[in-house]
Order: sequence, then C-alpha cells, then structure tokens
Amino acid sequence: MLRIVKSELMKWFSGKMIYISMLVTALVVSIDYLASRLLVTHNPETVPGLAERFQLMSTQEYIVNSIVNMVAGGTIFIIVTIITATLITEDYGRGTLKYSLLATTREKLMLGKIISSGIINFTLITAALISSSTIGVIGYEWKQDSYTILQIILVCFLGWLTIFGFSSLLMFALGGINKVSGAIGLGIGIFMLTGVIGVVAPEALKGLIIGVNFNKVAAMQTATLDQIFFSSSIYVLVFSILNVLNFRNKEIVY
Repeated sequence: MLRIVKSELMKWFSGKMIYISMLVTALVVSIDYLASRLLVTHNPETVPGLAERFQLMSTQEYIVNSIVNMVAGGTIFIIVTIITATLITEDYGRGTLKYSLLATTREKLMLGKIISSGIINFTLITAALISSSTIGVIGYEWKQDSYTILQIILVCFLGWLTIFGFSSLLMFALGGINKVSGAIGLGIGIFMLTGVIGVVAPEALKGLIIGVNFNKVAAMQTATLDQIFFSSSIYVLVFSILNVLNFRNKEIVY
C-alpha cells in the first residue's frame, strides 16, 4: 500500500500542478487580506465596523478567520475539484492504468489514490496556514486572550477533513468519467449543487451537507465542531468504501 501511495505522490510532486495549486491557495489568502485592507483604507463605510474589527483583531483571530473564510467561501473546493478530477482520470489519459493493475489489485490502487488525495489536500491547508500565519504575524499582534495554538490546529484539521470528505465524494461521482475535462466540469457542477442545496435545505439538515456550516467553526462551540467532525469523517469513510467497491466492479476498457 505504501508503495502505491509513494508512486502516486511522486507523480504529483514531480509535476507543476501541485505547486501551482499550493501557490494559488496561498495567493487567495493574501488577496483576501489585501482587498480587506484596501476597503478599510479607502471605503471603510462600505462594511460598518470593518475598520474597528481590523484594529482589534489578533494574530490568532486573523489566522482562524482566514482558514474559515477560505473553506466556507468555497474557493479551495474549486482547486480540490481540479486536483481530484485529474487524480481520478490521469491513468486513463496516460494509458497507464493497465500497467498499474499488473502491479497491484484494484482495491489497493484505489485506496492508494484516496490516501494520496488526503495528503495532497493536507498540502493545500498547509499552504493556507503558512500564508495566513505570515500575514497574521506581520500585520497583527499576538494576544494571550485570543485563540490558542491548539485551537488553530483544530480549525486547520477540520478544514482538511472537510475538503478531504468533499474530495472523497467527488472521486465516487467522477468514477465513471475517463476524461479530465469532463470530470472537472461535473465536479464544479457538484460543488455548485451542494452550495444551492445548502441554501435551501432546512437548518436541521444542513449539518449533513459537506462544508455548509464551516463558517460557524470560528465560534468554537463544541456542538458545531463535533457536527463538522462527524459529518466530514462519515463522508471520508462512506465514500472511500464506495470508491473501492465501485472501482473493483468497474468494467475497464483500455
């Protein structure tokens, strides 16, 4: 299993796409900060209280809000969609699937892709954390009465688990598509659909929709944190099993 994961990661980290994705993730955090700063400087009346919040915000609060905004805002899901679509279809596009299956079983190959997806998603959260931490340390003051380092780590972990759960869902939904362009298109459609469902769904059911309630994480309420943890974990577990079963029974045409 480790050999498969290593092979998958080597393919990704030997190319440019993973580094571009990490850079884009970091830039999204930076651009959001610059846009907010410009708004505070030139048009503070546009968002009442924004200037005051900027002045009172601590380093830790900025980092947490930055991670929450990125996940709740959905930007990172677009990047994850492109990565997942490529990951699930690359063997078809390169014509290497038959060689991969000569060296391992279908179950192990799919599990290797799922684990690799989790690791790749972790690099995106890490890029966002590094970018937000750098801005937070430079632009704000560390305060003892704000979030602790463990709470920041918890928010990052829940962010990673959320996008990993979404990635697992996508891998299952895209299992029948062999072309990366079609997979990306369908993946973005699924992302938009989950957003619409999250808006119209009753409040009691929103916890079942991946990523919908992530904007509540910053409140650090135990019930919300538990809900997001269990919901995302179920997505990862259930769709990982379905991915393995689906790939095991899939008719593959070389």
